[in-house]
Amino acid sequence: ELADDDASPTVSKIEAWHDVETAPYVGEISQGNRTRIIGTITFAGQRQRSREINMEADSNCALFHDTPTFREEQVIGDEGQLANALVHVVEGLPQGMRFDPPSPAEIHQIGCVYEPHITAIMVGQNLSIWNHDDTAHNVRIMARNNKSENFLQPAKGVNHEKKFNKKEMG
Repeated sequence: ELADDDASPTVSKIEAWHDVETAPYVGEISQGNRTRIIGTITFAGQRQRSREINMEADSNCALFHDTPTFREEQVIGDEGQLANALVHVVEGLPQGMRFDPPSPAEIHQIGCVYEPHITAIMVGQNLSIWNHDDTAHNVRIMARNNKSENFLQPAKGVNHEKKFNKKEMG
């Protein structure tokens, strides 16, 4: 636990993403694309203090936020639920089970914040990166095995489509 003066913002309710309706998969049906992992990741350990994001650096960003906005490396619910967690299955799948890339994944810049904060995609899956704000955004893709990129989304409504052909994890 942190001392009261060092308290990081927490969330009282973390959205149940597995209950949010997703776009239907379009493609050949295989066993893999009918499988879902559903659960709660609980945080144990020392909570880190979140740093505040200076939304005043861009007046358009400041308009979206009445209260301070914090970095989201560690968002922990009242009962220790960890938001923005990624589950990576490395073994235990039945022999021959394959997962086809699902429908395109999307990241939205809304109020100068990425939603969702974390997105995992498969090799060959399309990724759409959208700017919904009335300001330009710089997008930086930091990759180890694919091409790292840094590009500008100059205006509201701009969408960049990306596809990665090499595995980054595992």
